[in-house]
Amino acid sequence: MVEIRVDRANLRRWHGALATRLRGAGIGLQVHLRLVDDGDNALPGPVEALLSLERLVLRRSKATLFDRVPDGEPGSHDRAAFVPDVIIDCTGVETVRSVVGAHVLQPRFDGAASERALAAAILGGSIPRIEILDVGTDRVVSTGAPGSGSPGLIGGVEAVLSRTLLLIERALRDPDEGVVRTGPRRSEARDPSVAAFALRNLATDCAKAIFKLCFHSPHWYVGYRLHDGPGVLERGDLEGPRWTVLPDSGRSFFADPVPVSWQGRTVLFCEEFDYNFGRGVISAIEFGPDGPVGAPMRAIEEPWHLSYPFVIEQGGTLYMMPEASLTGFVPIYRCVAFPNRWERVGSALEGIEASDCTVFRHEGRLWMTSATREGVGGYSDTLSIHHAPDLL
Repeated sequence: MVEIRVDRANLRRWHGALATRLRGAGIGLQVHLRLVDDGDNALPGPVEALLSLERLVLRRSKATLFDRVPDGEPGSHDRAAFVPDVIIDCTGVETVRSVVGAHVLQPRFDGAASERALAAAILGGSIPRIEILDVGTDRVVSTGAPGSGSPGLIGGVEAVLSRTLLLIERALRDPDEGVVRTGPRRSEARDPSVAAFALRNLATDCAKAIFKLCFHSPHWYVGYRLHDGPGVLERGDLEGPRWTVLPDSGRSFFADPVPVSWQGRTVLFCEEFDYNFGRGVISAIEFGPDGPVGAPMRAIEEPWHLSYPFVIEQGGTLYMMPEASLTGFVPIYRCVAFPNRWERVGSALEGIEASDCTVFRHEGRLWMTSATREGVGGYSDTLSIHHAPDLL
């Protein structure tokens, strides 16, 4: 029997998602949310205003893990007669006490229980470390460092909370594995001054984030340089000729550059993100001895976002596997006319949200690394690997 205890005034979608995840994993005969009135988790008004503004400006129409859930919606329960074996305390109260007959676990962010600390860390420019604390023993039983998510506070929070769900499940599923025996005590796990400093600067950081959101669009740049001799990979450093920024139109930006030499031509493939359409396409920019030649050419465009145009040769033919993670598959395109005519010939994977797929040959097989996630969260904290005898 598992009880997820939440402050009634701060019930959010991630609490319901946790209950759903634990039920689906078969942990506990019953999993219920219990709403209480002694929490200390309410976010300041400016933070809630920033969350609302991000949804508007960044066009985040989809539900997120940090969305508020009105008290009484289906899935939230008060069950006085329910006697849990495990309590997952999400009230944000720092001085939670152990409960007789129940195992109490509490998620913490940089050592602090409150979601204010989570928001403060992200607005301060860092992603907090997650720790699942066993309140009875005062010991960290599961811990992880999540990767960053999409831009903004919502993206960062989603990245942290998606991994919090996983770590809580892990703490319940394997209570005797690894970090249970070796994990640090709470006082050793994190310097509490880190979270305290972030909390003191929460209002200021929130104001800065609102200003940046209103007046600065996210923008990436691609740099290039032309030189002879060993490059970055061979030397292991960035010494050498100066880098030049690849110019863009100002209405879009370039990212994820992949240079290819083929049929006597050198071409830089990259993502070109258009602000007006809110998605990326794959563009090709030809290079000569002195730099870019001519205007960017459109190589691949789809109704969905494309990026990271990884290119590989097989059997004398060029193939491209651009990222299309939100579609749930990894597409493969064959080059029909280099560099700007490609046709889709299949998928390397389906039913998976995989980004930055990179293929290499090893001992007669093809191996592909990618960053994967489960619908929400960051793309940079979980590395997956797949293999096959042939690209197709």
